[in-house]
Amino acid sequence: MELSDIIENMQKKIETLELLIAANLKNMAKSAAGAPGALIPDFIGQIYIDTSVPDVYSAYGISAGNWKKTT
Repeated sequence: MELSDIIENMQKKIETLELLIAANLKNMAKSAAGAPGALIPDFIGQIYIDTSVPDVYSAYGISAGNWKKTT
């Protein structure tokens, strides 16, 4: 295998990883005006941003209302 083939293969793998990371980042946080209330987190550690005030919440569970205000 030529060096140029190895480099091309690595570039394709990097592009795939970048796409996967971008897709996962879209799900890292949710936002809306107002506190999360009964919103169900997708996973522990998910972030919720209250856009009406500078409040940020973190999910501590995966049931409705499992949000803890962090700011």
